[in-house]
Amino acid sequence: MDPTPTWSPGDVVTASQMNTCIRDNPAFLLGGQQIVQKRWRNSGNYTTSATAWTKVDSVNLTLSVISTFASGRLFCTAQFWTSIIELDGGVTAPYFVFYDLLIDNTTYLSTGTSSSGFGCATLSRDAAYTPTATTFMNFSGCFTGLSADVHTVDLVWKCGNANTRGTIFGNASVPVSLMIAEF
Repeated sequence: MDPTPTWSPGDVVTASQMNTCIRDNPAFLLGGQQIVQKRWRNSGNYTTSATAWTKVDSVNLTLSVISTFASGRLFCTAQFWTSIIELDGGVTAPYFVFYDLLIDNTTYLSTGTSSSGFGCATLSRDAAYTPTATTFMNFSGCFTGLSADVHTVDLVWKCGNANTRGTIFGNASVPVSLMIAEF
């Protein structure tokens, strides 16, 4: 049955239709959506020099949400401190570390090229050159067209070239935060 029917004078309205339109629709609208959040404090930091998309931590930085509504929409956000280090004395500058979110092992935000990703940390050479840059990353994305099912979200990253090392701080004082909300 259409959850929002158009009734005309003389239509016979059934108890089931009344339950759907008068009870179930407001319950859905006022019931709130599922939100899953994780703040992870690792015993150490995460590092990578990988140039292909790699999960940061496939055990502790993976969230699952059961999409119970037929909206097919998830809002995801990631927050963390990160640093980028050059490993070759500035020969291949600038240096990049890219960040993305996987939904069910599929990337929706990036095209997979070296210049893509939803978030990017950059280290360039200048007069006040230092071989390390630290920054706070905070990015969010809305994903649509998903089925009403269990969905898994992973934080992934990669370096722009092999002479770059990225670090995500996940220690006791600086947690990594991931959040998913269905809307």
